[in-house]
Amino acid sequence: MTTLEFSSIFGLNFPYTVYVCDVYGLQCVLVAYINTNVPLNNLFALPQQFKMAPALGIKVITSDGCEKFKVLYCS
Repeated sequence: MTTLEFSSIFGLNFPYTVYVCDVYGLQCVLVAYINTNVPLNNLFALPQQFKMAPALGIKVITSDGCEKFKVLYCS
């Protein structure tokens, strides 16, 4: 996987700060700052160290401090 695609973000208020991390939530790298509701098909390039990873952690933080973390398994 070389890109990350967001089709929507539910349950969080924008703006969003989006990070890609390892599955433990460590070694996070900022990939996007989104200042509006997430429209369809937002593609972001993955940082080099995550391009061959079997799984990624995605961390989304809102301006009010709410944080959501999810592990994605790459196919």
